[in-house]
Amino acid sequence: MTTRTTALGLILLSAVAVTVPACSSTTPGTPLASAASTPPTTTSTGQPSEQGGGTLADLDPCSDMLTSAAKSDLGITDKGKPDDVGPARGCKWLVRGPEYTLILSVGLYDALGIDDLPDDINNKPLPDINGRKAVQSHLSTSGGDCAVTIAVTKTTRASANAVAGVDRAKACQLAGKIAELIEPQLPRS
Repeated sequence: MTTRTTALGLILLSAVAVTVPACSSTTPGTPLASAASTPPTTTSTGQPSEQGGGTLADLDPCSDMLTSAAKSDLGITDKGKPDDVGPARGCKWLVRGPEYTLILSVGLYDALGIDDLPDDINNKPLPDINGRKAVQSHLSTSGGDCAVTIAVTKTTRASANAVAGVDRAKACQLAGKIAELIEPQLPRS
């Protein structure tokens, strides 16, 4: 239990540590998708999603989880940086905004299921995402961190994570949106 708590803590704390005020010459504002956005149906390579084929271990968190359209919806303009923490194979993207930098990430857990989430990270069951069990979590009591974890199989899971300064509501909205966007890329058991 401690190892899992530590791993999740490291993911969220590393994300919080790099949340700094952003200075840029780009147009002010934080890009967010409209509520009418729909999840994409192709992978980042433009190939149709093959739900049911392959395993979670076959997926690359930086290139396979968010399509180009999904990245655009989230304001992501780069390929992402591999960000493996503990048992998670991850990818992290920074989205500069006028007040702070958003930290968005995806984590793939090849040997831990959703029922293996630690009890001390404020887990809250969510409605299923396309028939998959989902749980929202956050580590801090006052920070702007949030994770939405999706069951892939009984022994694997994927997490969508966001840090939005100290704005937890925004972080949870973004984590939920990322979870919905990555779900079509996940294999079915």
